[in-house]
Amino acid sequence: MAQNWQIKIFQKSLKKKQRVAKICTCLPDLGQKLCLELGCARGIIGYHLRKRGGQWVSTDTDQINLRAAHSLLGQGILQSDPLKLPFHDEAFDLITALDILEHLEDDESCIEEICRLVKTGGTVLVSAPVSGRFFSVNTLKNMIGLTPDVYGHVREGYDPEQLASRLTKKGLHVQKIETFTHFFTEIIETIINFGYIRILSRGHKVVKKRDGSISPSSEQELKKNMKTFKVYSVLYPLTWFFSKLDYLLYFQKGYTLLIKAVKK
Repeated sequence: MAQNWQIKIFQKSLKKKQRVAKICTCLPDLGQKLCLELGCARGIIGYHLRKRGGQWVSTDTDQINLRAAHSLLGQGILQSDPLKLPFHDEAFDLITALDILEHLEDDESCIEEICRLVKTGGTVLVSAPVSGRFFSVNTLKNMIGLTPDVYGHVREGYDPEQLASRLTKKGLHVQKIETFTHFFTEIIETIINFGYIRILSRGHKVVKKRDGSISPSSEQELKKNMKTFKVYSVLYPLTWFFSKLDYLLYFQKGYTLLIKAVKK
């Protein structure tokens, strides 16, 4: 059986693997609980979430993302505005908002919608980029043209404590705040993204991305860039080894934030 193209890319990822591992450690026992994934993108995180159980609905606004997610996840895919979802109050036991808030001008309305839809006692998982004065790779990204709008972001990221405070004000009890993806992983990802987007642009103006991942958005795009992907696959063990130097920076905040909260 042929391997799905999203999984091929995931197996050579750095940040996404870290993100999936961290998210899975925060998941409650899902059983047959009703779960909502906001911003499913191309479906790879939803693929791993579904392995942990639960009955899932995954939403996104982008049709290209939804087609890709449907090819991987099958049922339970819905195109919907994250600021106004078509579900009744307290419909879900678990809601994940993974790398979506930084894409939204009105992120406050999205937070309110999450709080409306999660059941009392239910769990919310939020992930987002971290921003701040001392995050040198973010500065480098801006210098080389990988500004937030290139990723489809309307803001660079969030201060962990400030975002946690906003969730608390909406009636959520924050149980865990964790950052991960440190300097070495982030710099490698930045170099890879810079190289890939230059290959796509071929000297033309960089195209804004719909979501936070600069990578092939379809099987056809992967096939078109298969030579580049094969070269990267050969180099991947080296990038993986380099990323492990992050363990030396355990005392610093990472570039990715994960918050776990429960509705009071």
